[in-house]
Amino acid sequence: MHALLNNGFRTVEFFGSSEIGVVCCRENPDTPFCLLPHVARGTGEHEGTLERLLPDGTLTRYPVLDNITWAGERSLRPGTRLDKAVQVAGVNVYPQHVSSVLERHEGVRQCLVRLMRPEEGYRLKAFIVPTQGWNEQALRASLAFFARKHLDDAQRPAHYSFGEDIPRGPIGKPTDW
Repeated sequence: MHALLNNGFRTVEFFGSSEIGVVCCRENPDTPFCLLPHVARGTGEHEGTLERLLPDGTLTRYPVLDNITWAGERSLRPGTRLDKAVQVAGVNVYPQHVSSVLERHEGVRQCLVRLMRPEEGYRLKAFIVPTQGWNEQALRASLAFFARKHLDDAQRPAHYSFGEDIPRGPIGKPTDW
């Protein structure tokens, strides 16, 4: 957005979700998003929701699915998703759910699923710790078939890595591979 603005273009960035639709916008990436006129911040017992006034006059409330930092009563800065969903081909995908499905395969002892880094692609990747007795080539082929049967296209990992244990950082937390 900065490059576009520096070259004289007008920009508008929208923020929302598939559940509630667009709720706010901004014209400069350095400023908070402003709620649209038909959207309000939930208050009191409805804190943590966004209230949307529908064209027929009905008020609906939606849970906020992102970490939001409020910068005023009608402005906000969105952060990471609370539900741990990632976008794959325009579809909300839950890596933890994909891991649990893959772990139902008899050859998978443990699995970790992540969104690929931009330089790797735009799909999911999986790190598989095989059950004893499975070789990588046979498990790779079997997992591809299993995933086609049990996962939607956007949920299927595009790349599988294998190892004896889930990669972990210095303090023991799972890390990228």
